[in-house]
Amino acid sequence: MSSFPGLESAFPKTRQPRRRSLAFPGSGSWDASIDLLSPPTESNPKRDYFCFGCEFEMMVRPKATSLLPAPEASVSERRRFSFRLLGDIAKSLRAAGYAADVFDPSEQDAPDYTVWNVMLDGSLSKAHIRDGFYPVEIVTPVLRADNIWARTIDGFWAAMHSDFEFRQDTTCGFHIHISLHSGQDNVTSFCNSNLRAPLPRRLLQLRGPLVGIKDVFNKIDAFTDRNRLIDFICPSKHCSWNFLPAKTGKLGSIEFRRPPGVTSAKKAKHWIAFTMAFVWMSMKFGPQDFIDGLGWLRTEFELEKTLHPDFRQQLLESAKEIGVFWQLDARLEQVNDPDQLHITMMTEQSFGWLHRQGLGYKWSVNRGS
Repeated sequence: MSSFPGLESAFPKTRQPRRRSLAFPGSGSWDASIDLLSPPTESNPKRDYFCFGCEFEMMVRPKATSLLPAPEASVSERRRFSFRLLGDIAKSLRAAGYAADVFDPSEQDAPDYTVWNVMLDGSLSKAHIRDGFYPVEIVTPVLRADNIWARTIDGFWAAMHSDFEFRQDTTCGFHIHISLHSGQDNVTSFCNSNLRAPLPRRLLQLRGPLVGIKDVFNKIDAFTDRNRLIDFICPSKHCSWNFLPAKTGKLGSIEFRRPPGVTSAKKAKHWIAFTMAFVWMSMKFGPQDFIDGLGWLRTEFELEKTLHPDFRQQLLESAKEIGVFWQLDARLEQVNDPDQLHITMMTEQSFGWLHRQGLGYKWSVNRGS
């Protein structure tokens, strides 16, 4: 997702309901099932610094089930329906005031990131097609983090829920690209807290938390070549934070790939707000802040428990600073509902670990279909 200075995102002109407070620290009242249309917020120079774009991976079924292929339909008939479904989704979005097109990689080199793109995604599970749920991906245009970004996301999900139903599957993800309006010429500030790539991880394991982290940051500071820095912190796109699009000549964004698939505006806005707040927090803190916060880890080192000092508090404060706190679930943890989550594609080892947590996770009835 690239950054285009001056790009204004198109959004439908809709009547705004009275604002309701949905989240505050310790309230426990945040409800992902409630979708309210966000009113425009006040302009915030810090938040307005960002552009972002989203990739929604989802299982979709039209509410007009008479449109679905018959259960005995052939593979080719179902594939033809998949393409018709893409067109129906684009049509629904256009009816709601969003410029939307179907993207076909066999006919186009790249999506037009000034409009919403609806496309097939071969990486998603096809196990739910027998129930009428087809895997699709919807990519937003480049959006500015201005005073109406949340309203844009609300309107998108309102349009989708009016015509379609959704099913959650572990193969679905929600990816958020973020960049600066002026481009991303200095990526060093975005790399300070990414410690999971093989080379940084090895330094941490061999040298311990304090010396190892200092070594990682020293290496980051020593890089003079943008691409070598990115290769060091992100050797492939399959990382929580994918820096590869920020390489020279690429699209100029950083991609947060960790969020699970979402099926509501509220969940989508939470992860977008989380991404902006996390990046803003990372830009505020220097390496020494992180190192000083690890003084207690002098004898025993557990890499997965190595967190930025006061991570939760600082992230919430950062969200307030850039004006996205009310889109953020202040509890931060996003708990799955095992009864609604379908697991169709997962290694036996991964599922065994998940099952041992005793949280009720189980294989989908559609596994293997």
